This record gives sequence, structure tokens and C-alpha cells, in this order.
Amino acid sequence: MTGNASRIVRTMCPMNCHPTLCGMLAEVRDGKPRRRQGRRGQSGQPGFLCVRGQASREVIDNPARLLYPLIRDRRSDDFRRASWDEALDRIVASMARSAPGATGIWAGHGILTTTTGHASAASSSPASPTFMAASTGIRR
Repeated sequence: MTGNASRIVRTMCPMNCHPTLCGMLAEVRDGKPRRRQGRRGQSGQPGFLCVRGQASREVIDNPARLLYPLIRDRRSDDFRRASWDEALDRIVASMARSAPGATGIWAGHGILTTTTGHASAASSSPASPTFMAASTGIRR
């Protein structure tokens, strides 16, 4: 797109708060989201965005936002860019070396913390890591 041409895109709020998963209308101009507003009727929402939804532009467009894994081999080393495969392989290897029940997973907020299951259902095995979710209080 060039100039001032813009379009409205129907999407979901990227903050993925529990339990609403709010609909959003985003005005996109020159390939960048410019304005956001709630989408009436999505998940029963009245068409507004909470403060987190309104701040989503600050998160998405933040030049300090991490877009790829950073790892270091020793605490004294500087962080270096890594592939997703390398980072995930390191996590899996570390978890495999740990005793059962010694690893915890913190889901924070968002889609993983909804009561509709997602990650919480996968962690219900006694051999799985402890799963803790911020917004639901789920602990397995």
C-alpha cells in the first residue's frame, strides 16, 4: 500500500486475555496497524477494548520487542541470537535432565491460561511439569 490508503481488518486482540478473546477492528495503513477498536458482538463483547487492548500497539510496534530467541551458554556470556529449534532443543534437554516434578511452566496470560483446556489439559499427567496459570489459578 502506498500513500494514505488504509483498510479495516477484522482480527482478534493480540493480548489474548482470559476469558474474552476480544474481537478487534484494526485500521492498517502502509502495512502497519494505526488505529484499533473493539468489535461489537465478538464473544459477547459490547465493542470496546480494555486498557491492555488499547496498549497493544505499544507492544507490537515496540522496537525493543524480542522477535527471536536469545540464549547464552554461560551466565557470564553475552546473549546471542538462536534459531527456534536450538532454543527449544535446549529447553527439552534441560527438562529431560531434571527430576520429575522439578520443572514448572508459567503460562502468564493469554490463550494458554483459558479454562478451555489448551496447555492445562496437556499437563494433567502426574509425570508432566507443574503448570501454573496467572488468570485461572490452575495448578497441576
